[in-house]
Amino acid sequence: MQNVALADTPSSMSQPRQAEKPESTHTQKDIDKAEKDREKQEKDRAEAEAREVERQKAEKRRREEERRAQDLELERVRREKEQLVKEEEARKRRMELERKEKEAEETRRKEAEEKERAEAKRREAEIAKQTEQTSVVDQLENDPLMAKYISIVKERREKEKEKATAAPSVANQVEDLMKKLDTSSMLSSRSSISGLNFGAGDTADEVSAPGFDETTEDDGW
Repeated sequence: MQNVALADTPSSMSQPRQAEKPESTHTQKDIDKAEKDREKQEKDRAEAEAREVERQKAEKRRREEERRAQDLELERVRREKEQLVKEEEARKRRMELERKEKEAEETRRKEAEEKERAEAKRREAEIAKQTEQTSVVDQLENDPLMAKYISIVKERREKEKEKATAAPSVANQVEDLMKKLDTSSMLSSRSSISGLNFGAGDTADEVSAPGFDETTEDDGW
């Protein structure tokens, strides 16, 4: 019975309580550890969230930079295309202007050549005409029949001057006619003159002109 009483004494009751104290200390450590773990987890989560926010911000900046770069590239391409279009239009205008200038120059050149050809033909015709006239005059001057005829005309002219009549003399008429005759008329005159009968003598009395009567002083051609 004493043993039982001893077991019920305060000393016997306090011993189990002392054994529970380490169990209570271990629980506090667990609580502290859990609290620290929770704080660490919260800190890690906050840091992770902060990193995620920064990552998202960086990603957003990257996308914005890429978009700006794309916009700049598109703007560059647009400007280059616009510049190429302007250069092409300027090139076409320049080529069109050069083409028109070449056409105008070609037209002026052809007109100048045409004028030169026309002028050359005119000069050739004039030279040919002068040459023909000179040749005809030379032929007439070197023709013995014409020389005799001119001599008769001169002699007749001198006689008509001596008469001092109002009517024009045959010599004057012949002289005026010779001045006005063109090449064809002079050739025709030569043919007509060649058919005249001047006779075989060398003196004026032995030569007779058409329509000239030596016995009549006032009659003309």
